[in-house]
Amino acid sequence: VREDKSHINTLHASSDRLLIGLNNRSLRDSVVVDLAYSSIFGGDEQMNIEDYGTIHRLCGITDTHDLEPIDGRILCSASKSGKVFDLDSGEIVFSGSGWVRGLTSDVNYIYIGESPRASRKKRHGNELSPMVMKIEKHSLAVVGKQKISAGGQLNDLIFLSDDF
Repeated sequence: VREDKSHINTLHASSDRLLIGLNNRSLRDSVVVDLAYSSIFGGDEQMNIEDYGTIHRLCGITDTHDLEPIDGRILCSASKSGKVFDLDSGEIVFSGSGWVRGLTSDVNYIYIGESPRASRKKRHGNELSPMVMKIEKHSLAVVGKQKISAGGQLNDLIFLSDDF
């Protein structure tokens, strides 16, 4: 599946399966491997994940981050293109102008992290201010934006319930 063995960029664990997002340094399409828990944690200390899972090749998408279950579907961010899409259908649910990383939701809204496009050095400094976008789930309309001053690059968002 991968001629270039670069890195695992995102994981999502559910009650019965593990999704693993693999990136190829922007050289080839990213893939998501879907593994049933019954195929892993069986005693072997090492395994080739590509031998055990279902492969989702993401045609034309090279930089994925986030695999987030939201209302019965898995959303994935294509950070470099600034898009969030449905893993199974390919439907674009958000299109921004910056790097998109960080994806979570509550009952009514999807929250998406968006950072300005810049060199890695600038993104990892404190000169840039990323934003959290608030998206209404059903209409997919942006209903709010929150700038984070001097935050550099936003990499992850997590929603914690009140009973956490």
